Amino acid sequence: MGKINVEDINVDHIWRTLGPWGKYQWKQLSSYLFICVSWVIHQLSIVFIGYRPAFQCQAFPNDSHLINTTNVRIKYEECQRVVYENTTAGIKEEITQCDHGWNYDIPKEQSFVTEWDFVCENAELAELTQSLLIVGMMLGTFICPTLSDKFGRKPVMVFSHITLFGIVLGTSFSNNYYVFVVLRILTGTVTQGALSGTTLALETFPTEVRHYTECLALGMWTTAICVMSPIAYALRNVSWRYLQITYALMSSWSIFQWWMLDESLRWVIANGQIDRAKQIIKNACKWNKKNYEEVLAKTGFTDDFVGNELAGKELGQLISKSSSEHAQNSDPSASEHTQNGVKDSSSEGRAGDSDVHVKHYSIIDIVRHKSIFKVSLIMWYTWIVDSLVYYGLYMISSDLYGDRYINFFLSALIEYPASIFEYYALGRIGRKWTCIICHLVAAVSLIVATALTYTAGENSAMLAAGTAFILVGKMGITGAFSSAYVVTPELYPTTMRNSGLGVASFMGKVGGMIAPFSRNVSQSVKWLPACIYAALCFITVFLFAFVPETNGVELPQTIEELTEWYRVNKFELKIGKNRHAGARRNSDIIIAKSKDDEL
Repeated sequence: MGKINVEDINVDHIWRTLGPWGKYQWKQLSSYLFICVSWVIHQLSIVFIGYRPAFQCQAFPNDSHLINTTNVRIKYEECQRVVYENTTAGIKEEITQCDHGWNYDIPKEQSFVTEWDFVCENAELAELTQSLLIVGMMLGTFICPTLSDKFGRKPVMVFSHITLFGIVLGTSFSNNYYVFVVLRILTGTVTQGALSGTTLALETFPTEVRHYTECLALGMWTTAICVMSPIAYALRNVSWRYLQITYALMSSWSIFQWWMLDESLRWVIANGQIDRAKQIIKNACKWNKKNYEEVLAKTGFTDDFVGNELAGKELGQLISKSSSEHAQNSDPSASEHTQNGVKDSSSEGRAGDSDVHVKHYSIIDIVRHKSIFKVSLIMWYTWIVDSLVYYGLYMISSDLYGDRYINFFLSALIEYPASIFEYYALGRIGRKWTCIICHLVAAVSLIVATALTYTAGENSAMLAAGTAFILVGKMGITGAFSSAYVVTPELYPTTMRNSGLGVASFMGKVGGMIAPFSRNVSQSVKWLPACIYAALCFITVFLFAFVPETNGVELPQTIEELTEWYRVNKFELKIGKNRHAGARRNSDIIIAKSKDDEL
């Protein structure tokens, strides 16, 4: 028997046969959705556990005596103590450092910033902890996606989640800054294992509905952020360690996750594990109440259907003409027993793992192919901008006009409209236009917010309006960033899809590393961060016109298929589905029908 090329197996047809929204798919998706809770909380927890409140120098032990007995006035500023003494020669000014610590307007143990006095010359140490978290995430993008493409989505995702639970729980017991920093780096590293869940969820649904997985993930992501604020408010008068423990316990269910999901069917097939794929399909049939033998017959994993006209036509959607020719060339005698590229059961029986031809790629293939590299550069820039703006707006939420808990909550709540828009837009107007519109909304809103903040002075109404437009900009960048999670893996073939997403995520970490320092800039020049964010978003709007539209296109299996697809989609601004959507599938059906007619 000749070998079957796995790239010719239409995995989307398998999911359609099983029912695209069956209980099995919901089971797989739910495991990923709940891991998003852990993922987001530990990326943004610094807003509360690392909050920097208003502060001033603490009085020296003899200050009260000095004021009462001499002609002295003392002013306590943030980073210095200024003593004014009236003398015959005039007012003498003496400046000293805050040698006796600081007074904060919150309980000292509420934040690690106040507990360890990360203010003034040590202020950057607080932001550094978040940047080092991002460094850990960058390390994770080198490790986790590559392991996921090699060993599977499930083991990497589950192991990362369990490890994350242990690390973040241990972080709450950090007795010094150095232990805390090391654990934050490790936290960032293992969170990247969650990217395997993004890919697994995407690969569990057919083309026409797969973008809904990201919409649901965004909804869960937003819900997790909304929950963070009331929890932090409830624990505002206790140590940040208790808040960290509470957040950590949200990952405690990870120890049961291994038994809650299967490996990605698309990954299993792409790696030639046909026998394992059958087991996954069998499990899916149980959950979705489908007849296992019928599903196998319709999806090409058994050849007992030979002679059945209907099954033959359905198989034509799975095995292309090239697969048939390859089978006949590799074994001339097989032509007597082959229909649509698969042997008759009277000759060999079912196709097994040894009958599968698999092509493997490395991430270096992105650089080797000019068209893929150009698109990748645009996506990498987009990820840098989206990450910088998204996390930067959260970092400065505490400095916006109004209560910090309410502002953070509203920053999260505004993501729901973005999720709803994305739900309808990704499938109707396409991935490209969804990203362009979202970036445009973010850019315009942030420009307006900058103008209002710059001219407001002490006008509370204008300051409140500026905060409102910041929130609208937050909604726009949320939709843009979430859409990037849909578009990016769709731009790469199966055996390097998670690695492609991993490299893009790595680039996003560059923006994430810069974002924490937005808080320091905002405290000095409130309007500057939003202005920079707006300019970067405008550039993204222009660049995204050169990214291929992936709406309605079956996920590519090989580099060759992807290169050809890029060639015919150099510049397209069509609203809706890609103009070449379904071309490959329709071609396969025509080939199969013609072959059936000949027989």
